[in-house]
Amino acid sequence: MQWLIPGIIGAGFIGFGIFLLIKEIRFASGQATGQATVLGKDFYLSDGEINTGSRVPGFYLQCEVGANETKPACRGSVRINIVSWLLTEKGHEINVRYSRTDGRDMRLSRSLGNWPACVFLFLGGGIVMFVWMNPLLH
Repeated sequence: MQWLIPGIIGAGFIGFGIFLLIKEIRFASGQATGQATVLGKDFYLSDGEINTGSRVPGFYLQCEVGANETKPACRGSVRINIVSWLLTEKGHEINVRYSRTDGRDMRLSRSLGNWPACVFLFLGGGIVMFVWMNPLLH
């Protein structure tokens, strides 16, 4: 039974990596860029409820990308580091990427998203699976 735990951990890493990869591909295939106006600031820790959205604890800016002739205005939150959060004021303009299907899903234009986490989870899960399978194959 003890030999099964590393396999489950490795498979879990790879499975979560696949989940994040699918999420990143969906965002990348349906994204748009624009200038967003900062409407306010927010610090989100946890509200004790199950969070079904993509919001993780951190510092956020509430933003609005203005409407034009082809689309209505959309509002969302952008996760940002603490230094930029402290230096940003209401009314500032920032460059964002946002989902065309759900404008609430926004990122800074220079954000890498979850791609580094995908790579880490695949590599970590692969190493754990290799270490786990190596003695079983010999």
